[in-house]
Amino acid sequence: MGFTIFLFVFSPSVLDRLNGLLEPGGVLTLNERGVIDGEMPTIEPHPDFRLILSLDPKHGEISRAMRNRGVEVYILGEVCSLLIRSILY
Repeated sequence: MGFTIFLFVFSPSVLDRLNGLLEPGGVLTLNERGVIDGEMPTIEPHPDFRLILSLDPKHGEISRAMRNRGVEVYILGEVCSLLIRSILY
């Protein structure tokens, strides 16, 4: 069973860290955890994996590689707050 991840207002470095999941056959390597049982822990995305990102530009810009992987939509502040509330509630 797949699921969708909604990420709201993370720093660009956190969003760019997920870039490996979006590669064909890509994985997310959790090198922060170190080697466990002789292997580096990894996460493989489900075939139905989807990722919806949100970024506040006051926290910086994401990489060009990450921007090229999706559709960029600019939403004004008040409209954005209403949209987020409608998704979460």
